[in-house]
Amino acid sequence: MKKIKEQDINYDKTSLYFGYSIRISILIVLFTLLIVICGLLMHSLINYKEEDNINYIEIGKTTCSAILKENEFYQTNILKEKKDIKFLSSLTESLEIDYDYKIHFDKEIKGNYTTKVIGELSIYNPNTKSNYYIETYELTKEETHQFQDTKVTYNEKVIVDYNKYNKLVNDFKNKYSKDSNAKIKVYLLVQGEIAPLEFTETKKIESKVPITISLGNKEIRINKTYVENINKIEFKKQNASIYGIILEILIIILIVVIIIVFIKLNKLLSKLQPKESYYDKELKRILREYDNIIVNVSILPEKEKYKKVVINSFEELLDLKNNLKEPIRYIEISPHNKSYFFIKHNDELFIYTLKNTSKER
Repeated sequence: MKKIKEQDINYDKTSLYFGYSIRISILIVLFTLLIVICGLLMHSLINYKEEDNINYIEIGKTTCSAILKENEFYQTNILKEKKDIKFLSSLTESLEIDYDYKIHFDKEIKGNYTTKVIGELSIYNPNTKSNYYIETYELTKEETHQFQDTKVTYNEKVIVDYNKYNKLVNDFKNKYSKDSNAKIKVYLLVQGEIAPLEFTETKKIESKVPITISLGNKEIRINKTYVENINKIEFKKQNASIYGIILEILIIILIVVIIIVFIKLNKLLSKLQPKESYYDKELKRILREYDNIIVNVSILPEKEKYKKVVINSFEELLDLKNNLKEPIRYIEISPHNKSYFFIKHNDELFIYTLKNTSKER
């Protein structure tokens, strides 16, 4: 026989061996950690939204001129608005309103917007401000535009038929309420739906540039509002961005790893459970199949009073039961180890012993 020298044996000094309990502990900690990480990633994915803001500033102003009726005093038919000049309703045929409106966004956007000029005429009680009559007119047709740049401008002149509305008011006052006041509020209405270029969801914007003109008086009073607003619109979206795709891939990988760890852990834990012995399996089979003919008792009969007859199998005892018409009694002496099945008949005790060692028979 060849002798093996110590130096001929190769030892793997780099390999590590973990005991059974250590491996289970590691897998439990790893499984728990993976579940927590996967849950956090799923929560992050569900609540992940890209955010963007659109900041914009809008400026709107108006100038008003009176288009005069024929008269012997003015050499021109258009009277420009000045601080020291007032318009008289009896001399005014119509009013020309010049709109100068601009809106500037801090980034390129997409969407459409509409523009139109609306006049809202109202006759009202000067004390209570309650309306007697109100009517809305579209002074220009609605026009639809597409956002092409970061700027939107509206530079248009709109003619208001002042003489027409003033006559309507005077007729109403003469017939129904001489003490009432009247005005027409003319405003540029800009409405749109916008979004950053990479967003699909749009949000509405609306702007008004108003000018209020009195009616039914000798002198035309004009109240203009200078519009200057700075606003911000917030956008959020759930989309298939690179970050979202990475999260989804990580979650799928983690779920696969969790399943693998769970299978390994389950195999290790199953080894902790004691295997059913032949005794346990046989006892369960007998009690399950013959439960209707077996009587469970708690005390063994006194063996001295009976002639003991040993039975080698439960099937033999079963045949004997059918012949003697006696019940089979059962008692477990030692759990998972030893049980008796017996029949009492006159002075005889027929007994079958089921032992844990019966597997080796």
